Amino acid sequence: MHATTHAVFQRPALFAALILILLSTAACAAEPARPTLRLVSVKKIWDKAPHNAFTDLVRYRDRLVCAFREAPAHKGGVEDSCIRIISSSDNGDTWQDEGALSDERGDIRDAKLSIMPDGRLMLLTAIQLFNKQVGSHQSLAFFTSDLKNWDGPHDVGDPDYWLWGMNWHNDVGYTVGYNAAAGYVARLYQTTDGINYSTLVDSLDGMPKPNESSIAFKGDTAYCLMRVFGPAFLGTAQPPYDHWTWTKASEAVGGPKLIVLPTCKLLGGGRRYLPDKTWKTSLLWIDPQTAQIDEALQFPSGGDCSYPGMVLIDGTLYVSYYSSHEGIGHTSIYFARVAVEDAGR
Repeated sequence: MHATTHAVFQRPALFAALILILLSTAACAAEPARPTLRLVSVKKIWDKAPHNAFTDLVRYRDRLVCAFREAPAHKGGVEDSCIRIISSSDNGDTWQDEGALSDERGDIRDAKLSIMPDGRLMLLTAIQLFNKQVGSHQSLAFFTSDLKNWDGPHDVGDPDYWLWGMNWHNDVGYTVGYNAAAGYVARLYQTTDGINYSTLVDSLDGMPKPNESSIAFKGDTAYCLMRVFGPAFLGTAQPPYDHWTWTKASEAVGGPKLIVLPTCKLLGGGRRYLPDKTWKTSLLWIDPQTAQIDEALQFPSGGDCSYPGMVLIDGTLYVSYYSSHEGIGHTSIYFARVAVEDAGR
């Protein structure tokens, strides 16, 4: 015992690393109090198409990058849709149009952004195919290093499986794809290059019609917020993430997004379905043990709305979302700043 203790203390760097690991583990296990979220500002940043929707947001090379769908309408199968990419170098005060991506084979839908281990920006999306003889959907991946030149589209995943979002952990990307044509079968994939995928779980069972999802990691623990028909489900898994435990949440969530704050709290975002049958886009506290959902903050929103992107930088949470509350039948893209106060205290 004395020899072991002496050896550890003779290596100050190792001892310090062990202390940091223990403190980090204890901080997460203690489940500290929720930070206070305060809406600082919100503004409309895009409304050029008849329907502007389904956003995501990422920080890439010191710029905030927002991607969303432009189309004639919300419904699927329409022509003339594209994924618009805009960026900001001043934390959202001004935005620059970086162009658009499309695929002539179908109606391009949700845009999901992630930064790959090699430093490239990846955009994962899907098209609703016009030619139904070849299938219903095809997931696509695009890649860029400068927001100007894009490599793609690359067909990814299995035919008819809509890959919905990507989260990288230890140089591996994880995504859930769902097949609406086959009765809403959800499948978990992993990838190391964004193009070639292997199946981790062939069917995520135990939920009614799983579809849209968001994965986040707290240490090596994986969480997945899953939209279903009815109240959402929260999934948890440990490496190698091929076995999941699912807990029914206290309410439904549309267009879900999930992140982990530095305090280790789970913060979700998405569409809330209120008792008066109206819809709002909100931030949501999610209890990792019980899947209890409590509203943390409600954004100016209503009607056709939701699908937030969320990025936390130095105590400020930046959020993109879409809403039709300022114009019946017309949706716009909004950008909000949220102060995350008392985090870690």
